[in-house]
Amino acid sequence: MKSKYSEVFEILRPKLKKADEICCINSGGCGFVALEIHKVLTEHRIKHTLIYGFRAKNEYFNNTNDYINNKSDKPSAPSHAVIAVGNKYIIDSEGIKPYYALKYDMRFNIKIFIRKNKREFLKASLSNKKAWNQAFNRKSLKELREAFK
Repeated sequence: MKSKYSEVFEILRPKLKKADEICCINSGGCGFVALEIHKVLTEHRIKHTLIYGFRAKNEYFNNTNDYINNKSDKPSAPSHAVIAVGNKYIIDSEGIKPYYALKYDMRFNIKIFIRKNKREFLKASLSNKKAWNQAFNRKSLKELREAFK
């Protein structure tokens, strides 16, 4: 018998593969992928955590941290965003990986864990367009949403 996680991972794999075909998804699109993954996991009532990774304590980290502490109106973009489920994490173009592998990814030298209000947090962060990598064309969002239907 498959676990609830296994079933949802099987649902996500083809969606992630389609998302990976979108140009520059890994360069400014990771937050949008995290939002779509969040929707699927919420629908299946799977507990998960949004992780914002930063290479260093920089203005993006400080601004995001200030937002969490109600000192800023919008969080910034991370170096990368992923969703953690149990002992795995889901990363846009790379699929589903063991959680321990994050410690070897320089984009996650510093992590901020978002456990509550993930959707609201992501929407606030994604609305801060200047903070996100412009290589990802936001016109591709329709294609991304289609991949996750």
